[in-house]
Amino acid sequence: MSQPPHDSARAAWRAALAITLALTVVRLVALFLTPLELYPDEAQYWLWSRTLDFGYFSKPPMVAWSIWATTALGGDSEPFVRLSAPLFQAAATLFVFLIGRRLYGPQTGLAACALYLLTPGVQLSAAVVATDAALLCFLTGALAFYVHLPQTEGSRRLVAAAAAGALLGLAFLSKYAAVYALIGVALHLILDPKALEKRNALSYEDMERMMAEGADPAQFQKPPYDPVPPPTPSAGYGEAPEAEAPGGIGGGLGFLDTPAGGGRAAPARTGG
Repeated sequence: MSQPPHDSARAAWRAALAITLALTVVRLVALFLTPLELYPDEAQYWLWSRTLDFGYFSKPPMVAWSIWATTALGGDSEPFVRLSAPLFQAAATLFVFLIGRRLYGPQTGLAACALYLLTPGVQLSAAVVATDAALLCFLTGALAFYVHLPQTEGSRRLVAAAAAGALLGLAFLSKYAAVYALIGVALHLILDPKALEKRNALSYEDMERMMAEGADPAQFQKPPYDPVPPPTPSAGYGEAPEAEAPGGIGGGLGFLDTPAGGGRAAPARTGG
């Protein structure tokens, strides 16, 4: 007898948390037991962290900020200089799970999570302090919110977009290679027609009506796939549209905790 989809998603999430926590603990133990001293780049980053700034000779500031935060907790020993690396990679692993679950289902998300954890490059990145761990953490976080945008509406859509933008900004503060994420998003919008269809963008006419009436922008969201109904001839310009009963998922930020986003029918538009 197969598990209900909701139970399967919860089980996959718990498994992802368990394996991420277990391997992160192993990494932290190894970090504190290793006799390896800082290599030259790590020593340079530590030196930068002594003076906080918004940029350094060849790197954005996130690596120095991270070292400053961790050494403030435990001193300037090697384990605390490197402490942020396994923590960033743990967060990136969970974001990878959320991305895989959103796009392909919980089992695929769990497989992606496990593969990411065991990738040799990630293993190395979790053991040294560098720009890559923070970059991967914030980029996967931005992508996790980005892939949920088509299934969200109203204020939750705005929050998801703001979170994706903020995390992408932190990725730029981690490593300049974050610019490739913008290229990837642009290619996605160009090559996938549905990506443009799923945007609930507001028209100029809708924006004029909102400004004139002080109405809630969520009332004028276009549906992701259905065509906009024609205007009602008898309706006046200033009349508010009749809202339909909402459906789909509830409020808050629960869309990141569900394997598939819900939706609701768009209200009918009126007026000229």
